[in-house]
Amino acid sequence: MRGWRISVLALCAAWIPAAGQSPATIDIDTTTTTPVHSGFSGVSTDLGFPVEFWDYRFNALAAEVSYGWLRFPGGSSSDIYNWQTGEDPASWYMQFANDTAGPSQADIALVAGRGGAQLLDGANRANLLGASLIVCANGFTDTAASIGQLAAYVKANQIPVAAWELSNEPYLFPDFFSSATDYLDKMKPYRDAIKAVDPNAMIAIFLRDPGSAGGQNAWNSAVAAYPNPYWDAITFHHYPPQSTGVVFANWMADESAVLVNKTTALVTGFTPIGPPGVKFLITEFDPSIPNDSKTGNSSITDGTLWGGIYAAEYIMRMSTVPSVLHAGPNEISYNAGVSAANGHQGEVTAAATAGKTVDTVSLDFGFYLTAQANGMAVLNGAINHAVQSNQTTVTGGVTVPATGVSGGIPALYAMSYSNGAGGLSVVVTNKSATAHEVTIRINGNTPAGPFPIQFVTGTDPSMANTGTNPPAVTVQNASSDNPVTVPPYSVLRADLSGAAVATSPLAVTPASGSGPSAVTNVTFTDPRGWQDLDVVNVLINNSLDGRSACYLAYSRSAGMLYLVADNGATLLGLALNGQGSVSNSQCTVTREGSAAAGSGNLLTLTLNLTFSATFAGNKIVYTAARDVQGNSSGWQALGTWNVPFTPPGTIAVTGLNRAGQTFTAVLTDSKGTGDFGVVNLLVNTFIDGRQACYLAYVASTNSLALVDDAGDAGGPFAGSMVLNGGAATIQNSQCSVRGTGISAVKNGNTLALTVNITFKSGFAGNRIVWVAGRDAAGGNNTDWQALGTSTVP
Repeated sequence: MRGWRISVLALCAAWIPAAGQSPATIDIDTTTTTPVHSGFSGVSTDLGFPVEFWDYRFNALAAEVSYGWLRFPGGSSSDIYNWQTGEDPASWYMQFANDTAGPSQADIALVAGRGGAQLLDGANRANLLGASLIVCANGFTDTAASIGQLAAYVKANQIPVAAWELSNEPYLFPDFFSSATDYLDKMKPYRDAIKAVDPNAMIAIFLRDPGSAGGQNAWNSAVAAYPNPYWDAITFHHYPPQSTGVVFANWMADESAVLVNKTTALVTGFTPIGPPGVKFLITEFDPSIPNDSKTGNSSITDGTLWGGIYAAEYIMRMSTVPSVLHAGPNEISYNAGVSAANGHQGEVTAAATAGKTVDTVSLDFGFYLTAQANGMAVLNGAINHAVQSNQTTVTGGVTVPATGVSGGIPALYAMSYSNGAGGLSVVVTNKSATAHEVTIRINGNTPAGPFPIQFVTGTDPSMANTGTNPPAVTVQNASSDNPVTVPPYSVLRADLSGAAVATSPLAVTPASGSGPSAVTNVTFTDPRGWQDLDVVNVLINNSLDGRSACYLAYSRSAGMLYLVADNGATLLGLALNGQGSVSNSQCTVTREGSAAAGSGNLLTLTLNLTFSATFAGNKIVYTAARDVQGNSSGWQALGTWNVPFTPPGTIAVTGLNRAGQTFTAVLTDSKGTGDFGVVNLLVNTFIDGRQACYLAYVASTNSLALVDDAGDAGGPFAGSMVLNGGAATIQNSQCSVRGTGISAVKNGNTLALTVNITFKSGFAGNRIVWVAGRDAAGGNNTDWQALGTSTVP
């Protein structure tokens, strides 16, 4: 699933006075290009944060960043990771007893207390996010033979792996590797074991972090002198030292100097280390080292709006170097991704100590996207679908301080990207407090616009999202003519021609229904023609989780329909020109009645499905598409289906009817309508009351309340009204509800609640509609039932 959580903010003179803007010009030359590797921008992951790989709340937010790759397992926890058990064994940790820089002992319990961290589950999360894996092989405490078995496991389960790294940051552990030469000697059997399974595997060895001090030249010089350079790629991590300045501006100046002096120049300097044609991966970086072990200080820029500007520009600069395959910061459950108001490490550790496990999906983490992640999301929407960057030149504009650079550096940096569907986008970073009026020229011509624009911005570069104020920095959406206003402290993307992502699912027919079987038609579109589609997916489940789901993939080129096994990875094939059927524990897809037909830009996939009785309940129909260039639409919720089930209590949700913006939820109570207590209606991308359209009808007072943006069902509320036919309106940032036409009609055992909802443009996207009810005593609760979807334009 790819996309953004967006709100609308018009770019206009009333917001930023034109008189305060500095003029600048961006010239794009689409004839001078550099190839960009598919899924260029991604993120490292770590096992120390106790979130399950299938946590739909975490994944729905992570999907908004549009990562191209995930590193697994990342960080020092990979040094003791046993891929066969999914655990960090204590006996392996003890081998690091003399190393202060080694893995954390706390990770052992944080992994065990949630039931382990299986590679297959990590791969499933990457697949759901439309990303590949970069696998960090444990050459510290695992064996070459075991890593060869890992490669065979990856191949057997068809897990997309972009590259293999050999031992995370080996230069920190002289007890394991006395020198770079010793490291390279010891890693050769691991490389050979992987290549024996996959001769085309991209194998990367480590150079020393260019941001660190001491021993850097000795390690890297030894790598350069190694007589048999057997590797395909070089990985390095880049953590510049923390600023010695006392104010935020000092830190920005130091980090601006890194951007201009120590990004592409690093790759140029490392290239002679070879071998010839060597590729590069930067799988961890931050504006500065997050936690300085020497001083005990934490970075004040990581995770902030400035961190998002820095991360976007760092990746953009690296994308201009043809030998760089991938670049991304650290890490997905920290500064560069989804953070949490409550990490629940204590509960998970206590469970492990007691020999038990915790289903952490049941815990309320209070997930939110960091400001830095939102800055990356603006860039990733273009760069991860790009096939090339184009020569892009900025003239004019103000300058900003950069430590050691006389006169400073330009506040604006820009790079343009072309995708496989002919789309052209330009991404601009503004490192200053000055808004710029930017004229964009393409091959000497000045297009008039208007252009769709997405951006993050703020007047204070130190702004950060927190558990108490998660939407401080969000991705915003607007439209602008040329010239374009680039706001202060911002990352901005303008889609100049075509869409950044053109391939997409269009519709599921029927959009909803009920029964033990279904013939479902799913339509996909591609502006380059339906033959440009590669793989299209349909996933039917309670949430965006490929495990224990009715999860299907159609390969257009192979003419094969695949049903994914219960584990969420293994493919069970069915030729659409053949006969028979294929099943997992959730559903059976039958060849007769299933088909794929293309015409013009449209591909329609017809699925003849029979659901297992054990798969009963209201399910969501998610769809996604990928074209032959590797561009992915991301997951879109476009339908629901009810596999018949018997409600466990006296109260039940029986249906949802919709006419335009009018929704009618129908519930029954076997004790009569006088037994109803509260009926809830929630519209969002997943079950989360925050930044949602979340309504509560209280039967005893015949009143309707709209929960505010904070999402607490107990209040405070954005507003409430009595259902008396009045014309009052209640609203939050996602929707408004008019009193006219609202009703709660009771008839026998049935309650029909009708509400008029107008969604706000900042709530754009495909949303899911859930309904829940409970009786007056609170003893019977229907739980949330997904009954429909709504596309907010």
